[in-house]
Amino acid sequence: KKALRSATAMTSGDTLALRINWEIYADTPQRNDRTSRARPRGLLKPQLLLDHERSGAGRAGLHPEERSRRAWLMADQSGSVPLIQRPRGGCKWGACGPALRVCRGTASEAAFPYLINDNWDCLQLSGAYPECTGIGARDLPAGLTTRLTYEVKCDGAASTGGMIQVGIARVGAPHVEEAPSKEDDEFLAAHNCHRLGEASYPMLSSVLFTSMGDIMTTENYIEVLSAGSSSHRLKQRDDNWWSGAPIWFPDDGTETVNVLLEVDLARGCVSIRLKSWSEDPLVISVDGMLDDKGSQRSWSPMVSLLAVGQQARILDNHVVTDG
Repeated sequence: KKALRSATAMTSGDTLALRINWEIYADTPQRNDRTSRARPRGLLKPQLLLDHERSGAGRAGLHPEERSRRAWLMADQSGSVPLIQRPRGGCKWGACGPALRVCRGTASEAAFPYLINDNWDCLQLSGAYPECTGIGARDLPAGLTTRLTYEVKCDGAASTGGMIQVGIARVGAPHVEEAPSKEDDEFLAAHNCHRLGEASYPMLSSVLFTSMGDIMTTENYIEVLSAGSSSHRLKQRDDNWWSGAPIWFPDDGTETVNVLLEVDLARGCVSIRLKSWSEDPLVISVDGMLDDKGSQRSWSPMVSLLAVGQQARILDNHVVTDG
């Protein structure tokens, strides 16, 4: 009978021949049960996100908490699990100075565009904003922890000729009634980003880490909570200036580095790591970081590229809350 049924199925067409006999799985439910502890369910992801995670850049931005989040849910259902969310467009740039432009690259890199300085060198640090500065498109949510993964690149001459600043900033917003000018529209079309002007987007406050190992802020005071691996080199130059942090581009020819920031807007703390999240962090507390000074403006990702040939992009931007 079985042979006759098989022959009948093959002669009736490919559709019947390839039809799945679901009675096989009736006695073995574990084969198609993907919500069991042994085989946790995997969520479908877009192909662009899968390509990014498989690349070196995607693996570098993955925090250790994300690697075992499904195991936590299955192992201890009563315990709290950190909830991670990635805001839409969190790795894009909202505004940049006239010395920079946004390069979207290939289709797989469209969500993580590069910010490139291919115009001029900034000879004075005071002139970095707004000419050589880019601001992220999404604000950091107040009272929560945000993890930012920056990738900065530069050639050999750019690594010694000018610094790179990475951090967060609070900038003012233009008046709503102001209509964009023709110059702003042309800038948006040419640079893929809004024009960052000192008059329209004034700098209110910032917390910055430089590639030369400096930590600076426009707030009142910086307190080092944990020096990490650079405890013997850190020196306080002023109330809002420290030096001696790790240098991003040493003399070994490194031209690409990942800078990882963890911004805690519930305690007013910022930590920095290089290369991966497993490194021992340098943690600082910034006095006045939680005070908006009546501006009602949120913190945003910020990058300053002070030399021609320097590039930067945001590889990851995710918000963490306690489950």
